[in-house]
Amino acid sequence: MAALRQRKGSRGKEPPLATDFQRPPKTPCCPDHHTESSRLHAIVWTSIGWSVSVGLGLLCCIYVATLHENDLWFSNIKPIVWTSIGWSVSVGLGLLCCIYVATLHENDLWFSNIKEVEREISFRTECGLYYSYYKQMLQAPSIGQGLWDLVHDNLTESKRTINLLQRMNIYQEVFLSVLYRVLPIQAYLEPIYFYIYTVFSLQAVYVIAVYLTAWLLSGTWLAGVLAAVWYILNRVDTTRVEFTISLRENWSMPFLALQPGLKTGGGLLARLGRLLLHTALVLGLTATVNYVTKRFKDFDASLYLCEDAFGPLPLDTLERLGGTLLLYPYLLTVGGLVAVLAAVALRNLSTVRYFLF
Repeated sequence: MAALRQRKGSRGKEPPLATDFQRPPKTPCCPDHHTESSRLHAIVWTSIGWSVSVGLGLLCCIYVATLHENDLWFSNIKPIVWTSIGWSVSVGLGLLCCIYVATLHENDLWFSNIKEVEREISFRTECGLYYSYYKQMLQAPSIGQGLWDLVHDNLTESKRTINLLQRMNIYQEVFLSVLYRVLPIQAYLEPIYFYIYTVFSLQAVYVIAVYLTAWLLSGTWLAGVLAAVWYILNRVDTTRVEFTISLRENWSMPFLALQPGLKTGGGLLARLGRLLLHTALVLGLTATVNYVTKRFKDFDASLYLCEDAFGPLPLDTLERLGGTLLLYPYLLTVGGLVAVLAAVALRNLSTVRYFLF
């Protein structure tokens, strides 16, 4: 019994509890990421602030001048104020599209957090080729030497010396490289950021051009707001600039969108004449280029002109659409919209509007 009591009294001690798992302290995020994010936010807010200041300054200037001219008749000031608001909205929507595209590009690639060589690799296919000429101009000892190297290039094509300015249409890269050399911005803006921000800024020009064209055709800037918002919301179907920055379309489309707005001045006959002349020139130039390239067609021409991507649709396209019951509603809708567009265009072309000026 004594032995039994001794066993009961001398129970083994329980093992000590395991210490809590000590998580390693979280390392702070990359300081460069915070730096670049704060820099981007600073640029965005500074751009918006400058736009608002310019708009308010113009509004005050126009307001005071109109008061002096019309002897305080507010009914004469209202159209000018309304027009100033329309112009300010167009600039704001353009900046919004520019910032939106730049943010998409940053979030997709973490562009500000990767190395310089990784940034250059992010330019896909021929985009990297175009950017390489911009970089070559910046690395040249002088502007003259850089231009000479581009005109007498023997590296792009094997066993050939070609003029890259004519062959590749790289006048934009040359202009940007010269501008970057001249402007005092090398201390706080890297060359690659100067390149992509310029392309993104052209998207603001694109949106403003669409806005002004809708304003001119409708007579109110509210239609311009609708057109600009539609362009921004339908980004997938309107642009691919956020991942194909260097393509030639991103340089040309903003200026192409400005042309319809420039054709609205003058009478009906003058407008129709300029429109027909421009259409004939475009069609004639297209036909000439196609004839020449097909006559002397080689691998380089097919590659640079992307002929396969712009080939004709198959002959059975309409038949296949008709089999899915989509063709007839589509044709009915498009026909009605074209009829309305023609009626509104003829009505607006027959009147002269000077509400923008």
